[in-house]
Amino acid sequence: MGIAAVLKRVDGQQVRNLPDPTGGVFDAAGDLDRVLPPGSEPFPLLNQFDPYGSVVFAGQQMNEHLAELDTIQQRALTPIEQHGLQRLRALAERCRGSDLQLWFLGD
Repeated sequence: MGIAAVLKRVDGQQVRNLPDPTGGVFDAAGDLDRVLPPGSEPFPLLNQFDPYGSVVFAGQQMNEHLAELDTIQQRALTPIEQHGLQRLRALAERCRGSDLQLWFLGD
């Protein structure tokens, strides 16, 4: 399954049926381990990912997270990888400045 991202409320309830950037709705961004940079690159937030555990980011961290995503999206990515990053960006933008949390879940 790899690393997936979901948006949760403070009470732990997952936010569902978010507008997908390419149409329809979605609940999670998946298989992010394919596009996340190796730990040697200078990404303070993205380097915290644990492929076997969970990492949680708060709304106040989303500006930095979005900047890191901008850097990754400039790489040569497959259409599937681009779509995953578009969904992740949609989650991060919804989380920014709110009391929601962005959860990254490893296997």
